[in-house]
Amino acid sequence: MIAALGKPLEMLFTVLMDNNGSVPTVYFHHAEEDMRHALKTPGCRSAPTARR
Repeated sequence: MIAALGKPLEMLFTVLMDNNGSVPTVYFHHAEEDMRHALKTPGCRSAPTARR
C-alpha cells in the first residue's frame, strides 16, 4: 500500500478517510521482500491463525 500511496503517514490518513475514520489497526514494520526472505530461513516459524 505504501508503494502505491506514498509516505506511511499519507497512507495512514488515506486509509482513515476511505474508511470513515474506522480502522482498528494499521501495522508498518516489514517490507514483503524481507518477510519472504525471513520465512525461508531455517528455524523461522510463524504462528497459526488463532481460532475462536
